[in-house]
Amino acid sequence: MALRSAPFLLLVLVSVALGENRFGASSHSMKYFSTAIWDPGQGLPHFVTVGYVDGQVFVHYDSHSRRMKPRVSWMEKVGKEDPQYWDTETQKARGHEEVFREDLKILRNRYNQSEGLHIIQWMSGCELWRDGSKGGFNQHGYDGRNFITFDKETLTWVAPDPQAQITQRKWDAVPGWNQGWKTYLEGECIEWLEKYLSYGNETLLRTEPPVVTVSRRKVKDGMEMRVCRVDGFYPRAIDASWRRDGEVWLQGTSNRSVAPNMDGTYHYWLSIQINPKERDHYRCHVEHDGLQEPLDVAIKDPPVVTVSRTDDKDAMEVHVCHMDGFYPREIDASWTRDGEVWLQDTFRGSMIPNVDGTYHYWLSIQIDPKERDRYRCHVEHDGLEEPLDVSLKGETLQESNLGLIIGCIGAALALVCVIVGTLIFFKKRRNGYKAASASDNGSDSSGPGSNQVI
Repeated sequence: MALRSAPFLLLVLVSVALGENRFGASSHSMKYFSTAIWDPGQGLPHFVTVGYVDGQVFVHYDSHSRRMKPRVSWMEKVGKEDPQYWDTETQKARGHEEVFREDLKILRNRYNQSEGLHIIQWMSGCELWRDGSKGGFNQHGYDGRNFITFDKETLTWVAPDPQAQITQRKWDAVPGWNQGWKTYLEGECIEWLEKYLSYGNETLLRTEPPVVTVSRRKVKDGMEMRVCRVDGFYPRAIDASWRRDGEVWLQGTSNRSVAPNMDGTYHYWLSIQINPKERDHYRCHVEHDGLQEPLDVAIKDPPVVTVSRTDDKDAMEVHVCHMDGFYPREIDASWTRDGEVWLQDTFRGSMIPNVDGTYHYWLSIQIDPKERDRYRCHVEHDGLEEPLDVSLKGETLQESNLGLIIGCIGAALALVCVIVGTLIFFKKRRNGYKAASASDNGSDSSGPGSNQVI
């Protein structure tokens, strides 16, 4: 097989999703993705290479431009320090493009493929982990399957099928070839990674802590799904898990891959299905470089707050503030008058659990309806991002509004009666016109007066 050793700029597949080899453990990484696609109807193979540092595209080459180009502003520093840098990397990329074309021909013959679309891939890179250890990988693929992989610990190539084993035997037999790859991945590659990190330190070495929230979705059979959303963090590496009584809990859990945001940060989510009565046992545990210490986010459900009103004796009225569906049990609720806590003529109900393990609660106040705009129901709870101050006049259907609605309905009914009466009146007049037309004086009804009425 004509695959040759790659210098610093390793070429790897652009269409492969970026992913950490050790999820949540890699602090910094440099990866190259390249692919060559053979389509008989398109002539020469299309070739593309994309380089990433910490998940950010920083260089790009394709068979149309045939130039290695920067994709971030901080890479301009490289060209200033070494004016020959971009020409050198362009020549390397063009050389790899030629190698890939030859590789496609060899593999098509080796697999007895004469026609059709074929793809060859190469991905390689290195990682620098938080504990100071280093990692690297070098993999080749063909038509969507693994072709051959380098094991730098055993200094051997691993091939899954007889066609790939031809290449395996060839490469393992080259003196110093495998040791050279190990030295590169753990040495030169790491040195270039650190150099690029120094160029892009304002972007790549920053830390943005995650914002962690837990939401609820009801599912069947009395169970519920909790979704832990982790957003706005950088760098990409993060460790997030559901825990039950302090231990990692995998039963009933699922997660999505870490995905980039438009601002260069990342987001991630993981869910768990639980019995709502046992929600106090669970926490969403998050560790990240942007956090001073790990987060353990408990399940919290904010209260739904509504206000109702009833008339009372002596032209007074009673307002009741209802809080429902909140968890945990602790809640701070009070009536305020002009922003100050007001206790006069207030009453409180008992804290009562709901069937789903949440709670509901109420408190009331008797007021002069002329002063209702001065009162608010003030609620504080761990499930709320900020306290609520609920106005009395906008929450529920009030009796004054009900009277207005009844009055409108009555007016509408009266209008309908007027219209019906008018129609009946004109119908009777029309009948009278027809009877007059049949009499001896019928010609009088065909004059201008009759036309006006009609």
